[in-house]
Amino acid sequence: MSGKIYKPMGVLFILGGIAFAVVGVMVPLILIPFAICAIAFVAMGVLFWWLAGVMAVLPKRPKFGPSMRNAAAAMNNATTMMHTMAGTDDRVNQLKATGVDAVATILAVRDTGTLVNFDPVLDIDLLVRVGDQPPFPATSRECVGKVVVGRLAPGAAFACKVDPASNTNLFVDWDRLQPVA
Repeated sequence: MSGKIYKPMGVLFILGGIAFAVVGVMVPLILIPFAICAIAFVAMGVLFWWLAGVMAVLPKRPKFGPSMRNAAAAMNNATTMMHTMAGTDDRVNQLKATGVDAVATILAVRDTGTLVNFDPVLDIDLLVRVGDQPPFPATSRECVGKVVVGRLAPGAAFACKVDPASNTNLFVDWDRLQPVA
């Protein structure tokens, strides 16, 4: 129901309650039933009047056009992320097979505010050490299970795989974390 109709309905109910009260006073035999009806009608009128005020201050419903246009892109991003998490992404499979063993130390963890299947998507800042090479920083955006989130504290170190051709590609199997001392 539109908010514009509540105020006129409130006025009608209040007037109806006043009419019941007047008729009840004029005919003494029906005073009590009409008084009860008058009170109920006035109460309903006040309720509708109040509801009209509440509806006036509520924000208008947003237009969904722009957000719906972005829905396909958001679904593609989510699908890509799910393929990456499931290990079906070619890059992940290649890193699992040919990646160089490394140790990633967590520097910081930030929640992106996004959930995938009720699991948080996190930005994880890492310091990666590959053999005798100097360590390098990396940031990984990952969907991590709630069970694992508690283990992602700054200073924690985990085994990972790094692309030997590019230090920007790394893979940590968050479901099978292997802590490193």
